Amino acid sequence: MISLNNPPPLLLENHELTNLLGVFLLILIGIELLDTIKAYFKENVIHFEIVILLAIVAIARKVILLDPASAPQPEFIGMELIGIGVVVIGLAGAYYLIKKAGGLGVGEHEEGRTP
Repeated sequence: MISLNNPPPLLLENHELTNLLGVFLLILIGIELLDTIKAYFKENVIHFEIVILLAIVAIARKVILLDPASAPQPEFIGMELIGIGVVVIGLAGAYYLIKKAGGLGVGEHEEGRTP
């Protein structure tokens, strides 16, 4: 019988789970960055949609790993959150505009148009 006082041995603590998620997101960012570099060398085109999505994942990782209790200056944590919010809104706006424009990258041009 399992008791609530004795948790199972493989149960992760909150900070361990947060660190594990942070490592997973860092690996995801690295893989996407390598894929973007590979696409650039293959097609000689920078796909800004992927770059913006990569930045959004990096900001999401920052928000997930943010620990206000361990901040060196707790009085500035509110300003940091406002700054992160402004960056998220800016990246979301950039992603929207890129999707609305058709997702063209640098070096690409539409059919029938010359660069």
